[in-house]
Amino acid sequence: MKQNSEALFGAFYETYFDFKCQKMSGAEALARTYYAYLGVQNRGEMDKAVVHIAEGRISLSHSKIFYKAKERIIEVINSLDLEKLQNETPPDDYRDILERRDIVLDEIVNIEIDYEPIRRCITMK
Repeated sequence: MKQNSEALFGAFYETYFDFKCQKMSGAEALARTYYAYLGVQNRGEMDKAVVHIAEGRISLSHSKIFYKAKERIIEVINSLDLEKLQNETPPDDYRDILERRDIVLDEIVNIEIDYEPIRRCITMK
């Protein structure tokens, strides 16, 4: 059975907050969450969209974003195959994903770039 987008968004955010509860910095918790979901994004266009949009949404709450992560998020979100995505999701989920995508793309440009994420992870714990 396919997982719906809302459940996958929830699982991604839950994993992130579980890492935060382990006293990790926001940057480290997000990096670990992203890597935990690497395989998920290969299941289909909806899964890929949700993982990168969720990562982007969490990044919006941080004061800085690693420049490579920012580039990757923007590149992947902009390269989503919307026709495939529409075929894989119910209409309400499709609209929700597009709304979340637009928020990330509109706001991520305003986040300050971080060129030294390892030092930030260590000092922000």
